This record gives sequence, C-alpha cells and structure tokens, in this order.
Amino acid sequence: MALEPPLGSSSRQAEEAPASNGNASSANTNGAHIDGANGHSRNDSSNGNGHVASSSAPRPRACWATLMTGDSYLPGLAVFAHSLLRSAHASRYPLVVMVARGSCSPEAISVVHQLGCEVVEVDRIDPPPPPPASSDAAPALAWSRFSEVWTKLRAWELDREGFERVVLVDSDMLVRRNMDELMDEEVVPLPLVGKHGERGIAASFACTCNPARIKTYPDDWIPANCAYTSQTLSTSLSIPPLRVTPSSPPTHRLLNSGLVVLQASSRHTFPRMLDVLATDPRCATYRFPDQDFLADFFAAGDAAPAAERTTMAQQSRAAGQQWLPLPYVYNALKKLRASHPGLWTEDKGHNDVKVVHYIHRKPWEDGHGGGRDRGGPDEGTHAWWWEYWLEKVKPSRGGGVEKGLWIEKVEKYVVADE
Repeated sequence: MALEPPLGSSSRQAEEAPASNGNASSANTNGAHIDGANGHSRNDSSNGNGHVASSSAPRPRACWATLMTGDSYLPGLAVFAHSLLRSAHASRYPLVVMVARGSCSPEAISVVHQLGCEVVEVDRIDPPPPPPASSDAAPALAWSRFSEVWTKLRAWELDREGFERVVLVDSDMLVRRNMDELMDEEVVPLPLVGKHGERGIAASFACTCNPARIKTYPDDWIPANCAYTSQTLSTSLSIPPLRVTPSSPPTHRLLNSGLVVLQASSRHTFPRMLDVLATDPRCATYRFPDQDFLADFFAAGDAAPAAERTTMAQQSRAAGQQWLPLPYVYNALKKLRASHPGLWTEDKGHNDVKVVHYIHRKPWEDGHGGGRDRGGPDEGTHAWWWEYWLEKVKPSRGGGVEKGLWIEKVEKYVVADE
C-alpha cells in the first residue's frame, strides 16, 4: 500500500480509539506523507507535548512507550522526549516510560516526570537460562546490554493502563517529523492473528549488512542478504516497502525492534509470550533477544493458542510473516545512511526520515564533534543529535527539569562539549 499524499495533507487519526481495535486519530498537520498482578504501578505526569492540554480533554487510548533500566539512559530520553512531545512537529499522544522496578533512582524518576512523560513501573522479565555449554546454541548476545531488553515485552500489558494501540520505541532516537499516523489503523493495519482479536505488529526491517563486521553478529548478515539492498527509493516509502515470500532469504524475516506498533493484550498475547519464553529453547540462543523473539513469535504462529499454531504456521509460511514491514523512515538506523545511500534521501533535497535511531555508540557518549567517530560514517547523524541537544534541550533543561536534578542526573552522563 503506497502512501504518497502531498506534503501537508492530513490523514485520519483518531484522538480516542474505538474499543474494538484500539485505533487512534489526531489532526496531524504533517499528514502521512511518505516520500500489581500485572507487575505495574503508574505515576501520571503532564503530557508535556508543548501544548497545554485541557483537563477535560479525553485521554488518548494510544501512546508511545519506552523502557528505562538505569539513570544513565536519561540524556537519550531527554532528547527523544523533547523532540517527540515539545518540538514543532510534536505528537498529541503521551509518552509512557516503563521503568524496570528498582533499576532507577527516585531522582531519575522525578526527571522523567519533569520531561513530560508518564511513568509506569514494571517488573523485570528475566532472560531465559543459557543453554548447556555443550549445545550448538548461538554465541553470546550481540551486545551485553541486551540482557535487559526482555522487559520491553511489558508494553503488551499497557491495556491495563488504558492504552490499546502502543508504539514501542527505543529512547536513543531523535524525532525529525511528526509520525502520529502510526496510531491510525487505516494507515498501519496490524495483521489479525488470533480468534480473540489479537493483532500482529508493524516494524521496519533489520539492516543485516553489518558494515562494522561485528563478530557477534550472524554469519549471514551481509549486504547481499539485507532486506534494504533490494529496495529502491520509490518502493522504500510504501507500506510494506518489500514483499516477503517463501523464497525470501531468512534475513528478510528479521525486524529491528527500535520501533514496533502493537496492540496491547494482557489477557491473550502477553501470557502466550511468557509461555513461549519459558518453553521454547530458541529464546536462550537469540543474539538480539526481543527482536529475534518478536520475529519468530509473529512468524511461526506462536501468537496463537497452541491448538491453532500448526494452521497459523502454515498460513504464515504461505503469506509471509504476521508483522507488517514499515518503511525505514520510521526507524532510520544511523548505519543505513552509509550502507544504503540510495534509500536515505536526507541529502537529496527531501525530508523523508521521521526518526533517527542511534544504534551502537551513542552521540552523548562520544562527545560533540564526533568523538571517536570524527570523520566516520556516523559523524553527520551524531551532529544532528548534538545540534538538537545544544539548541533545544540543554537551554531549556528538557522543557523544565529542576536545575539541580538536570545537572546531577542528565548532564552528568553527557560527554563534555568541545
């Protein structure tokens, strides 16, 4: 489904989603132009979207959600939250920060509130036990910090907080254009995967080029097998940008979980996820835990009850996967700019990229001016983050964070400016 209305056109996005499917819509001035028992405790905050919300306005039934597992994540969250909620292209939907219980200081949680986010404390989901040393399991995690990402699956429980449609995001991102159209079921229709109305997901492909030749990445992660290699500029902005068929390489069935559109389902989907985590030996071998899990869960029929999985697995193999591929612009991995210059149009007079995802080394860890990547392929994208930090976020302390907290809990983790 190609979506190419003229710049500035509007797409239908519901401010309050119908109970039947969790749709949400808003007046998006940027349009959809694409050229307890549940382990939760909630703390509300102002939505911080740059527009003073009326206390009588209905609360949206859709939200953005991200996971926080330590105080050191605050610089990334400060930039992401500001660019999402307080910029000229601000979203009208709240940002929910799922804080792993016991992982963050009370001061850090106070900062999250002052950034304009809602806070939901969640219990951790522990990683599956490692396989026996004698097994043929995959090597270690691609990055050691990935041991914490299983808790991102708690996003499927956010219907307990009143949200139906959720866009799960990583906080190491910089929003460059409004993307509220992701909340619209007509723009991003989630596949129906279960008899109780459960839905699949939408996400962008993983880039499997591995330009840095990281040794912990799979051997078949080469440019020839990457789902982006076969895309063209004209097809890359369609939904889906690439059709996955039974003959497609296995790497075309992999997603990047930096942005995932989902329907919360604490009664059906989430319990089945926990069941698969406890019983499927593949889970202990994943190098990219949450995204490998999601790719398998929504491809092999695991999203359905056990009695239905065989049929759904057959349907999945025939029709592709039960996740809808999104254009790269909704999760523009910073490495794509050099690996697939024919798709990334930022330097060609266009402005297609919605959000930049700072995988691997983070800009605030490298310092202003490029740090150890000075002159490298990531210097340009890192400069965008620093420009936003220096011009928008730092002067306003993220929109109003108390000065002492800002210095101690945010600037503390940012490499000194040059």
